[in-house]
Amino acid sequence: MSPPIPDFYGPIHKAIRLALGDFLILLGSSDAADRAHWTRVEVEWSRIEALLEAHSHHEDVHVHPMIHVAAPEVAHTLDAQHETLDSSIHALAETVSELKALDGADDRRRAARSLYLRYSTFMAAYFHHLIEEEMRAMPALVEHFPPSALLDAHRALVGSISPEDKLADLPIIARALAPHERIGLMLATRDNAPPAFFADACRIMQQAIGRDAFEPVAAALKRQAA
Repeated sequence: MSPPIPDFYGPIHKAIRLALGDFLILLGSSDAADRAHWTRVEVEWSRIEALLEAHSHHEDVHVHPMIHVAAPEVAHTLDAQHETLDSSIHALAETVSELKALDGADDRRRAARSLYLRYSTFMAAYFHHLIEEEMRAMPALVEHFPPSALLDAHRALVGSISPEDKLADLPIIARALAPHERIGLMLATRDNAPPAFFADACRIMQQAIGRDAFEPVAAALKRQAA
């Protein structure tokens, strides 16, 4: 039997879509004139930056070299999109920083409106990029490489992420996944991670999605352990 084909994009792309959407809502509902409230926007933006930077790095190291072999034209398209999106992230970060330095309520609100529109444009472009990876890159990888090679690359990618970063990203990933995907994630975690890490992951996932939503996960873990 052939090994299962890993999905390089599914779970993390779901998490990114959720994170970007949550930030759009926060950005649109926050009053930039209220500095205390706006601090949350700045903190959340830092988290978005870190999430996108880490994801881009993992793709560049572990996935894009394979895409260049399997589908060079797709790889070149994605590389160009990465460059444009990276520039957009940098420009958004500068806008967030510039807004922080403004004093007048009207000036801060005008800057926040501009930031909201620019971020909306960026989010649309980023969503399109995710679709390109899912609908063009992933099928090309599956067609070109045997499942074992894809599985090795996926293991290398996952293994390159520190335990601390995995746990830090788990809340948004858990919220984004469907119930059966959460179960699969936690079964894999139990089978491949140290018991202390698995216990932390269970606790963090339950906190993120709530006890009721976590119950099917707990039940599946119990059944598999029996």
